[in-house]
Amino acid sequence: MPWAPELFSAPTLRRLEEKWQDELVTVPFFDGLMTGEFDALVGSFAQVPELHHPVRGRIRGARAFEAYVNETQAWLSQREASVENVEVVVGERGGFGEAVLHLDGGSGRVDLPVATVADRRSDGRIGELRIYF
Repeated sequence: MPWAPELFSAPTLRRLEEKWQDELVTVPFFDGLMTGEFDALVGSFAQVPELHHPVRGRIRGARAFEAYVNETQAWLSQREASVENVEVVVGERGGFGEAVLHLDGGSGRVDLPVATVADRRSDGRIGELRIYF
């Protein structure tokens, strides 16, 4: 989960499909986040972006979501993160993705399991996105 692949640029989508060795029904959360294609992320929402984060709380609106995306990209980069996508399940009205973030910590690498859950509208766009870790 969760991003709409048709909203990403052709080169980015091609690169992601080569990585996954398959045509994507959705672009996994962290793969999409790290592309830098903010318009594709925002366009994946039915209305304004709405994300519930376990530490930051509810993030609502394009400006707040853009700040979250930029800060998360910087945080992942600073910690030399790698993403191990575990599972993606896509249903008609929602779905989830599971991943493990491998991060540099103070005393070595740290593994952080993360789940993303999306509620989808009838047109496939995200109504709300929730993150759990």
